Amino acid sequence: MYTDQFVYYGRKASLMVGNVLPIRSIPEGAVVCNVEHHVGDRGVLTRASGDYAIVISHNPDNGTSRSF
Repeated sequence: MYTDQFVYYGRKASLMVGNVLPIRSIPEGAVVCNVEHHVGDRGVLTRASGDYAIVISHNPDNGTSRSF
């Protein structure tokens, strides 16, 4: 991130550093951080400095996603 950078959020936000997207909108193989476990918990997974997760797969049948 840098000074005066615009930050976008939502399903239609582009996949760029700083933007906030639902995990189902992020393509498989993408590196993510600060992931919410429950809606509204303000991101409790992979939140520390240097932590990250990789989106492994999406299951549209039951609406779940896997990451590690």
